[in-house]
Amino acid sequence: MTEVVKVPTRLVTGITNVEGYLWSALDADDSGQMVEMAKFSDKCIHIYGTPNGGTLTLYGSNDPRALVDKAAGTLFGSATASWIALTDPQGNAIAKTAAAIEEVLENPLYYCVVSSGGGGSTAWTVALVGKKSV
Repeated sequence: MTEVVKVPTRLVTGITNVEGYLWSALDADDSGQMVEMAKFSDKCIHIYGTPNGGTLTLYGSNDPRALVDKAAGTLFGSATASWIALTDPQGNAIAKTAAAIEEVLENPLYYCVVSSGGGGSTAWTVALVGKKSV
């Protein structure tokens, strides 16, 4: 399969101070285009779909080169920015091989999701939702 950068859809929840992004149809070795969500103090990620042996990982970065990568349409695998796997409140990397919902511990400036491995029917959907403190 060819690696592709998937552009997320902005989620409008109808709930005051809550919004997010949805990446759909992440195949094996696809990346989700970077999004900015630092203004949200609380974040939750929902990962679902068909893993088919693959892993979906949530990454974060404070590296300003992430903006350059996004503008250039650079794939995660050839990104110039430094990306780190983010963790849940227990300190476990958010790298899932099955459906899951996790709270995100860190609050970096930039977020992206990456699908790795898996077979031809791998198709992840990922919703990253944030809540602003008031």
